[in-house]
Amino acid sequence: MSHKVSFEALDTALHDLRHNARLMGRATVLLAGDFRQTFPVVLKGIRSDEINASIKSSYLWSSVQKLRLTTNMRLQLNGDDANRTFSKQLLDVGNGTSVGEKDGRVNLPFGHMVSDLKVLMNKVFPYLGNQFTDYNWLKTRAILVPKNVAVDDLSVKLLEQLPGEHHIYNSIDTVLNIDEAVNYPVEFLNCLTPPGLSPQEWGTSYAASKSRFTRALQWHTTYNKEDDANSHGDNNFDW
Repeated sequence: MSHKVSFEALDTALHDLRHNARLMGRATVLLAGDFRQTFPVVLKGIRSDEINASIKSSYLWSSVQKLRLTTNMRLQLNGDDANRTFSKQLLDVGNGTSVGEKDGRVNLPFGHMVSDLKVLMNKVFPYLGNQFTDYNWLKTRAILVPKNVAVDDLSVKLLEQLPGEHHIYNSIDTVLNIDEAVNYPVEFLNCLTPPGLSPQEWGTSYAASKSRFTRALQWHTTYNKEDDANSHGDNNFDW
């Protein structure tokens, strides 16, 4: 879901382009979305910040004509009974009518839940020490987790299962301008974990460094990282 400022910026731009001070420059704009999906991401924000970032909190919302889609066309054309049941269960969760809700948590009647990360890794990556060179096997497997810290912890634990001597590689933790060193102490630089980059201390084995498994793990780490503000779950994992 897009942040409300995106729509408000569009409103302002259309005012200028169409030389009309009315809403959206008096142009008809079609918006499509599902409010059951993820809230707009607010860096280091809390739930109230995310709700405030929604278009429902914008001055534009009162002028929006709401239309609802009631027929699931995918199920209508080629759905079976299992897909229909799954679709209904998802709608029940979104509508807050799911059976078994307790303390704000919903027990989903589909999927498998595990409370231990080790069990999850063994389910998704069984016999990893023998299979890590099989790229076709690796590319069909991934674990999605809600927080950055869990992604890094998972990557380390998986790499520790690979054979060979373990090596630790450290990133550069100095600034180019020595006069700026006082503003960016080493401790601060080492705690940064920007998306798309490995953590300050990256451990791997000789076998992993010689294979594409390290690259695959780094790709999954980058692809699956979501800002902590966008996560409100516990430490259960779904596979």
